[in-house]
Amino acid sequence: MNNYNTFYFDNFIERYAAQIGKTVLYLRSTGWNTSSDVDAINASYTLYKDILPGDLWTALKNSEHVFCEVDDDVADTIEWCRDNLPASQASCTTPENYIFYSICNAEGQQLASNE
Repeated sequence: MNNYNTFYFDNFIERYAAQIGKTVLYLRSTGWNTSSDVDAINASYTLYKDILPGDLWTALKNSEHVFCEVDDDVADTIEWCRDNLPASQASCTTPENYIFYSICNAEGQQLASNE
């Protein structure tokens, strides 16, 4: 292994978004995967089942890391995340409810995140 490139995770997502020419939404169900409080996790599952589209909810429940190639306007994606996900980990009073998001536009620029 002599020829390779090394990237940080964020840079990898940015490069992917630019390569496909689409907005990429990265979600990480941090709160569901870092807690041992089963009741709080189940309550968070119930909360988000009413907020997230069904396939996205299932993906986050099955995998801590989920990527979405978004065809919508990037401003609509940012607005949806701000309306439906915690503003930051520090502002989330119930840690199990924290879902991290990051949005990269089609040019590979990170435009928004909740950290």
